[in-house]
Amino acid sequence: MDLTAFKFNLELDMELIRQLIVFERFDAIWSNLEKRSMNQLSVLRSKATTLSLGAVLRLEGFDWSEARIESFLMNYNFRKEDSADVRIFGGYVHAESYFLENSLNFELNEPSLKDLQKNLLQFSPKDDWHCGDYKRINNNLEIVLPDGSKELVFRATEPGIHTIEAMKQLFDWYYADQNTIGILKIAIFIYEFLCIRPFQDGNGRLSYLIVKILMMQNNYSWFPYLSFEKEIEQNRQEYFTILKDTQKHRPAENIIGWLKFFMSCMINLQDNLKGNILTKTITTNLSVKEKKVCTIIKDNPGICSSEISKISGIPLPSIKKMLKKLVMQKFISKEGIGKATNYC
Repeated sequence: MDLTAFKFNLELDMELIRQLIVFERFDAIWSNLEKRSMNQLSVLRSKATTLSLGAVLRLEGFDWSEARIESFLMNYNFRKEDSADVRIFGGYVHAESYFLENSLNFELNEPSLKDLQKNLLQFSPKDDWHCGDYKRINNNLEIVLPDGSKELVFRATEPGIHTIEAMKQLFDWYYADQNTIGILKIAIFIYEFLCIRPFQDGNGRLSYLIVKILMMQNNYSWFPYLSFEKEIEQNRQEYFTILKDTQKHRPAENIIGWLKFFMSCMINLQDNLKGNILTKTITTNLSVKEKKVCTIIKDNPGICSSEISKISGIPLPSIKKMLKKLVMQKFISKEGIGKATNYC
């Protein structure tokens, strides 16, 4: 299956198509998951915030405990005189708050993106000269070799009119394209943003925030309850390797590898969220046998009643009675009819 999106010709193979199906299927079960976890959502959101801030700091070379993060969130007033790690922490908190406080009317565009970057770096005196505006000096991506010399990974877009035009084209495409699947548009936008590197500093941290904004604008209402930053941190080596290996072939690169990586991160996040909700719900509301059945279904989505009976060792008539109750109470979902019935 071939698709043209932005300036890329995409050959969607079976693996990527499967990922897209799995990803979109989650929305079908999210409403049930959300209903059964209403009393957990504020806790999940708070936990996601803590995980995200910790991951951002580690990705920038600092390691804070959860207790310290939670303490700073409650009690600290950030200043330009703070240490580098505190400035990064404070900037990320304020940048995220900037769009969350205006989320109902927030539109990602050139002015709002520049404001986001300004908020991100507002406590960093060394960045005052470029805060809130596109880069003025070339910022090609380089790595430092063991002997101290530098190796060019790829050439970012030139500053000035080149960056301005590149970002305009990206925004124009994103809001005009009505054909490309939403999650692929987000993945492409982030990839291109990371290639342009439109700001002098903060592009990586900005990219995490942009993912949050675009996911919320595309009505993925489950996204605030998990940490994209943590997922990137856990797959840091693969993240940088895929970006480097793809970007070095610009402007004729094949971005399918990046799209698959991005989709795998999203599916991992969905699985983690589903697991967290089901584990908490199962622990507090069900009998031992019911917990066992729910765990089997969680580990084997799409399983049928006879297979559940075989794995659990519980007679099939009892399993069917139990499944009916669990479906009615919205602990699990039922799909299909007759012999094609399965549970997830």
